[in-house]
Amino acid sequence: MENNYDDLREKGMLVLLAVSPIIIGFFYWVMTALPVIGKIWIYAAPFTVLYFWGWVGTVFFTRVKKAWKAILLGNCVVLLLFIIFCFQVFLPEMNKVAIFAQITQLATIPFLAITMWLQLPLEGKMDMEVVSNTTLICTQAVGVVLLIVAFSVGYFYSKRKEQKEALVEEQQEDELEDIEPIFSDKIEEDDSSSSAT
Repeated sequence: MENNYDDLREKGMLVLLAVSPIIIGFFYWVMTALPVIGKIWIYAAPFTVLYFWGWVGTVFFTRVKKAWKAILLGNCVVLLLFIIFCFQVFLPEMNKVAIFAQITQLATIPFLAITMWLQLPLEGKMDMEVVSNTTLICTQAVGVVLLIVAFSVGYFYSKRKEQKEALVEEQQEDELEDIEPIFSDKIEEDDSSSSAT
């Protein structure tokens, strides 16, 4: 019973981590409204979120050993939001649901300081008010790619670290096996047989 509870708790934690970009995006949006902190947070958030998402990759490594499965599970919410966002963009204006448009951008909104620069080559201007559908999708796609890359870096860093630790342990065990004992049973047996004669 206790093992089932632990397993359920671990799965719940992984689900919470997978959903966390939405929560982080919401708090990012709230914090940008604050007078002084908001300006600092706009430029600090991308790096903070990437570091956090890399750490999430290390957590998923300890629970899910297949890389493709861990990366897909860890980023499933982000990918789903991106698909819904793309679908929303191409809907006619009267059919768009405003709340969906806002929620689907929450996961990648902390990267706005990085992704907004895509508007310059794509649009030829830095006007945030009016942008094409292509630019909207590209900015979202870059945010999603950044999250997947950060997650993968964290995952493979942990995998490599575990492999190094296993190699070191194996070398230490080999060294211990190679060491000849100073006193062995064989010598004691030889001494006792010679004294008996």
